Amino acid sequence: MIPVMIITLCRYEHLLRCICSLQKNSNAENTDLYIGLDYPADEKHWSGYKKIEKYLDNKIVGFKSVNVIKHQSNLGPTGNYKTVRDIIIKSHDGYIFSEDDNVFSPNFLEYMNICMEYYKEDKNVIAVSGYMYPITVTNDNANILQISTYFSAYGFGMYRDKDAILEKYVNMETFLKMYYNIKLMRKLKKTSPNQFCNFVKGMVEYTPDLVNNNKIRPTDLAWGLYIFFHNYKVIFPTVSKVRNNGYDGSGVNCFSQNNIKGGDTGKYREYDFSLQEIDKMDSFSLKNAQCVNKNKIDEEVSLFFSISRKEMFRTIIAYSISLVIGRRNTASIIKRIMNAKGD
Repeated sequence: MIPVMIITLCRYEHLLRCICSLQKNSNAENTDLYIGLDYPADEKHWSGYKKIEKYLDNKIVGFKSVNVIKHQSNLGPTGNYKTVRDIIIKSHDGYIFSEDDNVFSPNFLEYMNICMEYYKEDKNVIAVSGYMYPITVTNDNANILQISTYFSAYGFGMYRDKDAILEKYVNMETFLKMYYNIKLMRKLKKTSPNQFCNFVKGMVEYTPDLVNNNKIRPTDLAWGLYIFFHNYKVIFPTVSKVRNNGYDGSGVNCFSQNNIKGGDTGKYREYDFSLQEIDKMDSFSLKNAQCVNKNKIDEEVSLFFSISRKEMFRTIIAYSISLVIGRRNTASIIKRIMNAKGD
């Protein structure tokens, strides 16, 4: 069985729901669980952190083993993830990752292990996602899908060798080559307008989701873009096996749905992820995996992440300017404009 890793810091209630949902999986007793507990970076973290400490000290049952990695300094989500991951892949061919704000279906572990085993020799499949976007799936022949434009971090399985590819090539050098390849950028814009906008806005540092200190952040956005440009696929279930509860303002990556402002937002910003229906079945069996390539699901996912014409127009202008004066110069101009507006 593939080991599961969860990273956490201070969200005790989230972590409790996450682990309780995994305990209800039939394969939990054969699964090694690794928990990375980060160290508080702020006074507000201590209360939840101490609750988690006490919870972990009382011993979690229901798994083959429970391995707690308690950090002595704050590593942040990325550092926490990489530290625990490196421990796991020393002795395993892959891992299942989750942050502490996910709740899982009773067949999540079975689904992940079956799909990871089925696709482990497929060079085109880079990962298996437990999450599925709240869209209408049009294919009834199979219960899994291949998506080439997005990578969801809401519970995923990663192969050790594919992880090494992302670790090596998700960097600024690679992304600059992708960014300045106009032919491929046009393909991205046509296939997924939202990802095109995310890429451009991230590279010109209009948003902090992709670039930090002139380095590519190893997030699901970066992975999704790399996957698209290099013809990889991610396996998704037709019915989500994960519900994400992180849109409550408690985390660092998801926006708070408590403060949604009207205006220029896509459908996903208006969707209550905490109410998403997930698979309730106790077991999973792979259905017609050979039919999965017939699905053209990327377009439907793009509709969920729809953007306005105004946003697309502004993004195209920013991209066109950056082709002339460069990404960093464009970023500097955008920052000056934003500062002048007081944004």
